[in-house]
Amino acid sequence: MMLVEYKDPVDTSTPGEKPVTVVVTYPDGTKDEVTTTVTVGQDDADKYDPKGQNQDVKKNEKPDPKKNIENIDELPEGTTVEYKDPVDTSTPGEKPVTVVVTYPDGTKDEVTTTVTVGQDDADKYDPKGKDQTVKVGETPDPKGNIVDADKLPEGSKVEYSEKPDTSKPGEQNVTVVVTYPDGSKDNVEAKLKVEKNPTTVNTDNVKPVDPTDEKQDTGIVITNKDDDTKISAKDEDGKTVPVEVGEDGKVHVTPGTDVDGPIVVTIEDPELPGGKVEVKVPVSGHEEGRDDNGSDRTDADKYDPQGKEQTVKVGDTPDPKKNIENIDDLPEGTQVEYKETPDTSTPGEKNVTVVVTYPDKSQDVVEAKLKVEEKPAGTNPDTSGSWTKLEHCFDVKAMNVTNPFLWLVPLGLLSFIKIPPQIQQQIDSISANFNSTITRELQKFGISLPHFEVPAALNINTYLTVEQQRQLLGGAIIAAGLAVTSAYVALGCDWGANPVKPGKDNEGSSIGSFGNLAKNTAKDNGSATGSGEALKKLAEDPKNNIGSGNKKANQSTSAPTETETPDASAPAETSEEPAADADSAAGDSNN
Repeated sequence: MMLVEYKDPVDTSTPGEKPVTVVVTYPDGTKDEVTTTVTVGQDDADKYDPKGQNQDVKKNEKPDPKKNIENIDELPEGTTVEYKDPVDTSTPGEKPVTVVVTYPDGTKDEVTTTVTVGQDDADKYDPKGKDQTVKVGETPDPKGNIVDADKLPEGSKVEYSEKPDTSKPGEQNVTVVVTYPDGSKDNVEAKLKVEKNPTTVNTDNVKPVDPTDEKQDTGIVITNKDDDTKISAKDEDGKTVPVEVGEDGKVHVTPGTDVDGPIVVTIEDPELPGGKVEVKVPVSGHEEGRDDNGSDRTDADKYDPQGKEQTVKVGDTPDPKKNIENIDDLPEGTQVEYKETPDTSTPGEKNVTVVVTYPDKSQDVVEAKLKVEEKPAGTNPDTSGSWTKLEHCFDVKAMNVTNPFLWLVPLGLLSFIKIPPQIQQQIDSISANFNSTITRELQKFGISLPHFEVPAALNINTYLTVEQQRQLLGGAIIAAGLAVTSAYVALGCDWGANPVKPGKDNEGSSIGSFGNLAKNTAKDNGSATGSGEALKKLAEDPKNNIGSGNKKANQSTSAPTETETPDASAPAETSEEPAADADSAAGDSNN
């Protein structure tokens, strides 16, 4: 048998013409070698060159590998295309992919390209939840739980994952599902508040009831009654009438045969205007204000006035009606007055008794409180006898006088007038004692008077040579000092920012003695520094008082000796004795 084979293996891995040697071996063992060629042709993979291209897909969308081959239509029929590895499209972004092209002859090409995963609507939009409030029984709108729901893309659907229950008040969590046009979804958590409908009372169809023991419809209808709703009923005698509310909200009463109409039905609920509604239900054959059941109850039995606190200012007249809480509930013709007129002269809380007299002359006595408050600064009347600032008082600041006590300076001038020694001594003693006492007492209140000196040039005796003229002038100066000071005090004028008020008026203290001058109500205590009867008499008739003096004035101080009589040319001095000595001196002057 003849054998034919290549002398060497033929390389067909690449296309082209290949020189080969063929060895022919005959049956007898002889051989021939023939030189020839083998032409290697191209396979499909060599013939075609697929081009890759990017493919855009949506989130979670499955890509098509053919769409990643740009010249897919140029490949031979029967060619298959697939991804070498699965493509992840669960997240947006550009994903690298390898596409494997398998030709009909079995050859293959691998093409590297990309798949771009874009955002879906759920990625583009971010809806936020918000609270929604509805009434019991209402159907909520899921869009009402989404902020800016109108800004979602057209075609979006908004719905609850589960239908909310609005049958009772309360707050509940809800889930709102937003489905976009591309099918993507967002779940949004929010809250739904369910509020009860307010309680209302319809009284448009109130109708009379009969005086029987049967339960009867009043025509009153209560809507949205709850646990806070309370209902009661009383007849004109104040007797409790059975009352109830049905499931339909209708109010029924059982008047009874002994009822005295009309019946007042009271519905109380925080949601009602003023917290309650009172409705009068007529009783057939009965008249308001008339005793229809033979009851002998008085008005005092029927009504129950309640006391309340009233606040007034010092000096105001309180109104007894304002001490009764339910004054408007009392019958017409009722009189209200205090058992005793309250004292409002001083601030504080007072107990008052109010007497309520009804039209049938029966009475109720009500205890209450009256609160008396201070008036604003400068407006309280001084009921204790101290000074009150009035509109007609002197403007001491405008007159450059900082303390009205300086009006008494003319008394100090008396020591410079050479009048008869007996009167001179008396006046000197009174003047010195009075001025020093005032100075010492004012120091207790932190007030100091300036030292007053009269220049020698003002010595009146230099210009007056007739003794009678000097005497008359001395009396006139005393009268002027007393008149100005008394007028200022009599007007009830304020001493200034810190008025000095009188102390122990009738106990002999020097400041109290001046208080006697100021108040016009205290009695003269007879001291040299008191209301000044001696000075007043001397001012009224200095001539008649010369030589006789004043008994109380002479008792209050001893006359100075001739050596102690002040020199007419010497300036007056204010005593600097301690305050305690002033009190002692004032007290001694009364002995």
